[in-house]
Amino acid sequence: MPNCHYWPFAHRVAALGHLHRESELPGALAELRHRKPEFSCEFARERLFYIKEPEHLEGYLEGLRKAGLRSTVAS
Repeated sequence: MPNCHYWPFAHRVAALGHLHRESELPGALAELRHRKPEFSCEFARERLFYIKEPEHLEGYLEGLRKAGLRSTVAS
């Protein structure tokens, strides 16, 4: 995907959410928001359309939610 420089940071946030690494989350979330302010769980769901197994996608999104990422883009 062109200009997808923010995905590694999203992956880090999801992993930290699953690992309950609360001390590392504020910095990771701040970096992701800096790189892609509109990133949200819904944004990820729309762009990860190529993940065919629903449980894999839900697992990823669950990590984002555990990390405190908002479900939708704030208006």
